[in-house]
Amino acid sequence: MANPDSGTVFGADFRGVVLVFFAAAAFALGAVLTRRLRTDLPVASMQAWMMLAGAPLLYAVSVALPGESPSAVAWTTDAVLALGYFAFVAGGVGFLLYCDLLDRLAPVEINLVGYVAPVFTALSGWVVLGESVAGSTLAGFVVIVAGFALVKRRALADAL
Repeated sequence: MANPDSGTVFGADFRGVVLVFFAAAAFALGAVLTRRLRTDLPVASMQAWMMLAGAPLLYAVSVALPGESPSAVAWTTDAVLALGYFAFVAGGVGFLLYCDLLDRLAPVEINLVGYVAPVFTALSGWVVLGESVAGSTLAGFVVIVAGFALVKRRALADAL
C-alpha cells in the first residue's frame, strides 16, 4: 500500500500513504468521539453497532473502487482462515479489549498502542520467520520510542 523504497512520490504509493493517513485519522477521531459521545450502552453493544454500520460502508466503497470486484476474490483456505482470524480474533476480541481500555484510559494514551504494533510485528518476523530488520526500520523504532517519551514525559518524570 505504501512502499517507501520504490522511489515513487506521487504515484500509487502516494495514494497508499494518503489512505493510511486517513485511516489513522479516522481511527483516532473515532476514539475521541466514542469517549466524548459516551452512551449507556455496554462496550460490547457499542462495538457491535459500530461494526454493523462500518462493514457495509467499507464494502460499498471497496466495490466502487475502479478495478475492484467481489468476483476477483480467490477463496483459498489461507484467505478464509485469515478472514476468520481478522474478523473474530482481531476484530472481535481485539476491538472489545480496545473499547474496554478506551473506557479506562484517555484516547491519546490508548491510541499509542497502534505505534507499538509495528515494533512487535517486525521483531516477531525477525524471531519467528528469520526476516531481516532494515536500518530504516530501526530508525523508525527510535522515532516511536521518542514519541512515547514526548507524550508520556510527565509520567516518566514522576517515575524517575
